[in-house]
Amino acid sequence: MPHANLTAPEVLALGIKSEANASAIYHFMAEKVENPLVKEKLLNLAEEEKRHQEILTQLYRKITGGQEPVLQKTGISEVRDFLKGEYTHEAAIELAIRSEEEAEKYYTEAAQTAQDPNGRFMFEYLANFERGHKILLQNELKALRNNPHWFDEKGNLWDDGTIHVGP
Repeated sequence: MPHANLTAPEVLALGIKSEANASAIYHFMAEKVENPLVKEKLLNLAEEEKRHQEILTQLYRKITGGQEPVLQKTGISEVRDFLKGEYTHEAAIELAIRSEEEAEKYYTEAAQTAQDPNGRFMFEYLANFERGHKILLQNELKALRNNPHWFDEKGNLWDDGTIHVGP
């Protein structure tokens, strides 16, 4: 396991940074799309990642006696490139899916090694959320591949009185 030799605060700090990166990516993506339905989904994902970051930060402070998390200064190069705008909508979703898969794996492994039952539960909870995010993004990728202009469409897509139900 990649974090087997890390202390609990170090594991939490990596999770905090990962959640902050994910939130930044989803906010950035939401600014770049015109479809209001997709924009709303991305903003909801950004807020969920922000809540995860807050949960992990609170736990970090609790186990370190109130210290602030020590985070790495930079994210992975793909995230930096993405935030510079070097992407297509499809590539952005693929990056987000990989990021959610990595986060799910990270939290699953952290749950397996957690000594504290509350910590184990929290990591399992976060892993399940990341799995849900991955599925939502996979559905968006499918919609984009079926309609290449999905993210660029403007206005009310269902103005014929019908109601859209689904992911």
